[in-house]
Amino acid sequence: SERTAVRAEALLQLAALLEPCGRHVESAQARRAAARDLAALGEDERAASASIAAAAVLAYAAQLKLAREAAEAAVNAAARVPNVALQAQAAIWRGLVLGMLGETAAGQADLTHALELALAHQLTGEAAEAQRLLGTVQEYASRYRDEQTAFARALKYCQQHGATFTAGICLGCLSYSLLRSGDWKRSDATARRVVADRSIPAPSRYVAESVLGLLHAHRGEPRLALR
Repeated sequence: SERTAVRAEALLQLAALLEPCGRHVESAQARRAAARDLAALGEDERAASASIAAAAVLAYAAQLKLAREAAEAAVNAAARVPNVALQAQAAIWRGLVLGMLGETAAGQADLTHALELALAHQLTGEAAEAQRLLGTVQEYASRYRDEQTAFARALKYCQQHGATFTAGICLGCLSYSLLRSGDWKRSDATARRVVADRSIPAPSRYVAESVLGLLHAHRGEPRLALR
């Protein structure tokens, strides 16, 4: 269609249909196309939201070049609207993608900027996520001590502000980081804490259970590792 508004809505609906079918990259590409149309129409807030959603899917699908392009588009669109939460979210995703690409300093800069925005405007969810991902970026750079420090800060912030979901993710990630850095005793204790706490999100408990399995394997306990 040559009618930009109609095409944008159709692309968003197509993206929503493709995702449950497991066609994640195609879904993200449809969102990116919709975002371009929305930006052309001057609907920058919706364009930024569509680009953020696309960047998230592409990052976890390991399509990092496309994820970077989507995150850049999100940052640019968000800068044109007075929505601070959206600006923080766009910076968060670009920071993560840059970290995944090995551009640690640039990724940290984006995440620090997002954190400062979030703290200044009392955006608890965005602040918790930015702090958590500052640790994740350190993991991609194999800086495990820095990663653990970042996760500890994020965990403290989450606990103080009731961000229980993100706190659970921090603990799950921390258990794996401790394993990678050779601190098996703390890794074991942290992982068991996560597994035992049913209020922690299921994905974090799965990570912790996997960490316990890896610990058993490293200790020469294959039967326990395979349980």
